[in-house]
Amino acid sequence: MDQIVRGARLGFAYGDIDFALANAKVVNELLGEIEVLAYKSAQHGRIRDVQYYFTPIYNSLRRLKGLEDEVLSPLDTFMSNDELLDLTMTEPNQLDVFEITMMLLFEITTAVIFRDMEKAGRIASLVRETERENRKRLLFIHNIIDFFTSITDCYHARQNEGPDTHLIEAKGIRDNLEKLIRHSRWNFENKYLLIKAECHYTDGEFDKAAESYEASIAAAKRHKFFLEEALGCELAGYFYTEQGNETKAQQFYKRAKSVYVEWGANAKTLPGVELQVNDS
Repeated sequence: MDQIVRGARLGFAYGDIDFALANAKVVNELLGEIEVLAYKSAQHGRIRDVQYYFTPIYNSLRRLKGLEDEVLSPLDTFMSNDELLDLTMTEPNQLDVFEITMMLLFEITTAVIFRDMEKAGRIASLVRETERENRKRLLFIHNIIDFFTSITDCYHARQNEGPDTHLIEAKGIRDNLEKLIRHSRWNFENKYLLIKAECHYTDGEFDKAAESYEASIAAAKRHKFFLEEALGCELAGYFYTEQGNETKAQQFYKRAKSVYVEWGANAKTLPGVELQVNDS
């Protein structure tokens, strides 16, 4: 079992997290994989892995599918991700760096997907409080967290909430993603282009923003990152709504919904688009 847990952890730590989150089958099929791994972990006395590693993923996936909360067997009591996050941050010495980082990743990802930007802002602050010590040890995961953090920063900058450092932080992440393209265009091109679009939007450079949204969506589609294609379409929709072009906004919202459903996130809602929830 140690090898199974270690393999799962290494997969997330060294890059498979991005593939897993972007893969079209992740929500539909990963639930079953998590249930199997949790059961086998418990058989080998790894209950902590079930609670702090598998449960946050399981809870997030069920929410994306539109399923009711359910305790992950063999645990006896359901704990929400908010409760687990509170435990994580109040007793950090009881958990390893990986568990804390993964909790933050899934929480900010889910918050951004469900457009809970207040919560995303809180998670972004927690990320910055903890990442200085841990960043080098789990660099790839932090690059993905940065992606969602920068979307959060641009949103709050546009709301005029808090200091101007929000946009400064987002632009720093944008510039870092641009450098990462040299190492892996496949993984980072669409992320860079989407944050570039968000920064242009926030700066009032609307023509450049529109161009970058289109380029990001095309790159995500080309590289098979379904979640990021859907997210790019959604953010482009909000951009066009703000510009008063609701016809074009609805085109992007509908495309976003189609890709979210393909990815398995049936519970995701978008303005003017019918909700599709699969109870299976």
